[in-house]
Amino acid sequence: MSDVFISYSRKDTDFVKALYAALEARNRSTWVDWSNIPLTADWWQEIQTGIESADTFVFIISSDSVASAVCNQEIDHAVLHHKRLFPIVRRNEFDLSQVHPALQKRNWLFFRETDDFDRAFHQLLEALDTDLEHVRQHTKLLIKAIEWEKSRRDDSFLLRGNGLADIEQWLAHSKDKQPRPTELQNHYVIASEQWQRQEIERLQSLYEQAEQRRIEAERNEVKALCKSSEALFISNQEFEALLEALRAVRRLKLATWTEANLQKQVRLALQQAVYGVKERNRLEIGDHPVFVKQVCFSPDGTLIAAAVNAVVNAQVKGSIILWSSKGQQIRTLARHESYIMSVCFSPDGQAIASGDASGKIYLWSLEGQRLRHYHDPTGIGDIQFTPDGALLIAGSNDGAVRGWTVEGEEILTLPTAGYVTSIDISPDGTIIAAAGGSNARGGGNGIVRLWTIAGQELQTLDGHIAPVMAVCFDATGTVIASSGWDRKIKLWSLNGQELQSLDADCMGNQGSCEAVLDVRFSPDGTSIAAATQDGLVKLWSSEGHELGVLKGHTSKLCSISFSPTNNLIASGSVDGTVRLWNLSDQTLLTLTSNKSHGFLSIGVSPDGQWVVAGSHDGIIAIWDRQGQLLKLFQGHQNCINDIGFSPDGQTFATASNNDTATVRLWNLDGDELQQFIWHNRGVYSVSFSPDGQSLLSVGWEDGTIRLWNLKGQLLKTIDGARLDARFSPDSQIIAAADAIANVTLWNLDGENLNTLSGHKDTVRRLCFSPDGQIIATASDDKTIKLWSISGEELKTLTGHQGRIQGLSFSPCGQYLASASVDKTIKLWNLEGQELKTLKGHGNSVSAVCFSPDGEAIVSASMDNTVKLWNAEILDFDELVIRGSNWVQDYLQTNPNVEESDRLLCDQIMSKPRNVEG
Repeated sequence: MSDVFISYSRKDTDFVKALYAALEARNRSTWVDWSNIPLTADWWQEIQTGIESADTFVFIISSDSVASAVCNQEIDHAVLHHKRLFPIVRRNEFDLSQVHPALQKRNWLFFRETDDFDRAFHQLLEALDTDLEHVRQHTKLLIKAIEWEKSRRDDSFLLRGNGLADIEQWLAHSKDKQPRPTELQNHYVIASEQWQRQEIERLQSLYEQAEQRRIEAERNEVKALCKSSEALFISNQEFEALLEALRAVRRLKLATWTEANLQKQVRLALQQAVYGVKERNRLEIGDHPVFVKQVCFSPDGTLIAAAVNAVVNAQVKGSIILWSSKGQQIRTLARHESYIMSVCFSPDGQAIASGDASGKIYLWSLEGQRLRHYHDPTGIGDIQFTPDGALLIAGSNDGAVRGWTVEGEEILTLPTAGYVTSIDISPDGTIIAAAGGSNARGGGNGIVRLWTIAGQELQTLDGHIAPVMAVCFDATGTVIASSGWDRKIKLWSLNGQELQSLDADCMGNQGSCEAVLDVRFSPDGTSIAAATQDGLVKLWSSEGHELGVLKGHTSKLCSISFSPTNNLIASGSVDGTVRLWNLSDQTLLTLTSNKSHGFLSIGVSPDGQWVVAGSHDGIIAIWDRQGQLLKLFQGHQNCINDIGFSPDGQTFATASNNDTATVRLWNLDGDELQQFIWHNRGVYSVSFSPDGQSLLSVGWEDGTIRLWNLKGQLLKTIDGARLDARFSPDSQIIAAADAIANVTLWNLDGENLNTLSGHKDTVRRLCFSPDGQIIATASDDKTIKLWSISGEELKTLTGHQGRIQGLSFSPCGQYLASASVDKTIKLWNLEGQELKTLKGHGNSVSAVCFSPDGEAIVSASMDNTVKLWNAEILDFDELVIRGSNWVQDYLQTNPNVEESDRLLCDQIMSKPRNVEG
């Protein structure tokens, strides 16, 4: 680009040179054809380019120039491109009519020989500087437009972005300025604007496509996390399932989109994991292979110690790892040069003892300082402190039990045959129990021997048929538990009587158990936990009822320990982990009776203040909501199959088998008010109409539905039902189950309205939703089906492992509780998602119902208990909080957690929620 293009006649060359020199001296770049055209260049093309790239076209007027065809061509080209024209008169002797019309309209500057050059030059400079920026922008735009035109209007030459915006602004402010934009410039700008709009649309489309792919990838990630969580949950990895569900929550909360179905999937996966998880934390020792032989809590429950063994240079060496109860590894105590068999805290919690297979026993301070060294010549099987902390007792490989004072003096040796694998000392410190095998080579029958602390042998407990691996006292010191390779847990009295034998191999279809390697009573004595060879923690009540199984370890369990507060179990495994399990269950109350023999039916009064249960042997029990037994009496001579409360809560009806009066009406004082005797033998169900005016019963032997008034008068008989029948909430429809897997809907006149078919076995129970729009049916085929009132099958709920015997909608109608012979109660939502499973009954669960306020679930079982359970259903935010709190310690303390997960809970809690709760 140049400031000035000079067009002139060669006869004015001297003047032009002077003008050129003056312009260059004032930093005005000037294009003149004597120096700007290369000898080999196309002459006219270079002239055109010079004109196009100059801000101002200066024409030297003389008689020669106005007559020059080339000079006029140059003027035409300048006019074509709307160049600013400055005519300069050098010589007067010219014909005005020959002057180009474009020059005649301009103001002329006079540089004649008679004129003052400096004064005229100053006027020229002022003219050149007038609207200089406008002129320069015009030139720049022209050059670009010409380049675009010469390139056959290639889009790559178009303006875009800020450059286009600047030109658009220039055009907006230059409407009244000279030179005006040329047609080419206008076309160029329009083309640039069109291209930019199209490009924006193209980029927007690409962005939207990329954004859609990103969103789809995020959706797929969330779906994958949900599916992974569900798969982990099904495979008994509930802790990992919870972590995956929380990762799905994090991904969803970071998302810029919402999708109702996906939000629901995340909520359900999280809900399932939160309600189902038992593992609270996982203690691991880096990423190298180790195995945990024994684990124990400190007496105050704040510390956990584990005997950890590893293979080092082809030799097994052990160390003691100390953690806080939250999972923070505190320190590693000095290593043993042999396999550590046992570790225990002193009763005051200030020291730790450890014993190894070579016979070395060390006493350590909590800071890791070695305080004492003891020695057993044949190797250690187990060690324990006496409750007063005065003695350290060890069971040996040679079958002996040895005792030392804390200061190191050996004061006790109890020789026996065989070998010792486990010892325990009674809570009062008076009795030592030692367990092992009768064969010194490691086999033989299992034996447990009892001595006084003074060394007097009391009893030999020899009911095991294989070596005993563990022995322990209960909190009272009156019951001893032992377990071993015969897969049995045996309970003994101190006089050697076998009280009970629990079979770990037959527990709830939980797989084959090769051995029970450890057994412990809970501190309150209400439950028993066992560690099995197949990696499970199995739980029983102290009465021997199965309570559940804790799954998650990937190899055999060696040791378990209860925390002093009962609510945690630590388990140590060959898989190299110590896992902490939370035992807090959902049970609010357990109601029992000492006269009944298993409960079959349950009813709760409409005000929620009374619970009535009917037993297998015809006993009726009445409790208040606080669990106090108010009445216990013989109501029928045979099993009570069903109980129904009147809507006003003042009376209840019972249905029984093989009785003179198969349906009876009672008040809450236990007074019989009425008998209904029209059925032949057994009655399976009974219920009041919602308006309280009539009573409905089903005879399972005579196959009839009977409708009664409250005075015992028969109002209507309908043939075609054998098991359950219920009124709709408006009392206008009766739904009844027959014996061939169907449910029939009737009106009160006995007219058949519809038949629900779909189950593969007998429908045993059914119920209407509170709004009457859904019917739930429970079958011996182990499924629950949901139906619309019009007969459409909506959902099939699967999960129970046995026949379903009880069914109840929550008062809000959003949830369903079911009871099964598989000893569980399950809670479902109407999408068919299993929300949680309640375990704690020791036998078949016969009946279930919600409390009227929906806060509790009440269940009756053949284990002769009635339980009240917490029916809480958390909203999404509450689920996130509970789930985050549950895994927080693990994420912060476990050395193998990926760094991206360390702040998982903080990320979830700090981000705006993108899920509708």
